Amino acid sequence: MEKVAFRFNNYYFTRAKIEFPTQSERNLDLNVKFIPKGEFIKNDSIFNLYLTVIISSSKDGVETNFVEVNCFSEFIFSEQINLCDIPGFFYPNSIAIIFPYIRAFISTLSLQANMNPIILPTMNLTSLQEELKNNTTEK
Repeated sequence: MEKVAFRFNNYYFTRAKIEFPTQSERNLDLNVKFIPKGEFIKNDSIFNLYLTVIISSSKDGVETNFVEVNCFSEFIFSEQINLCDIPGFFYPNSIAIIFPYIRAFISTLSLQANMNPIILPTMNLTSLQEELKNNTTEK
């Protein structure tokens, strides 16, 4: 089989919620959770990636979400394919392509609020590929 090519076409944020932690909560460890979902539109060979990022902290056993960002991104395949023909490398790469935009968005939003910026570290997100693959539907 030939290699299937794809390109990153577009992205935008559909939801952004930030509740800044109080002074006593600012030094807590941050927990970052990712929820990936996909939608493959077969007739157009388009893959829509929906990635939710939730940042929380825990204090005294209570988990508090203070950032939630939903990002939509669109990828277009160069040829007509089926969902089962999407190569395995696409899933981790699609997430890796959009993550820097999400990371910068969260940092900029928090910085522009004149608070200590929330700076997510660079992360290896390959562990999300199976979750994205399992959470992908075909239209």
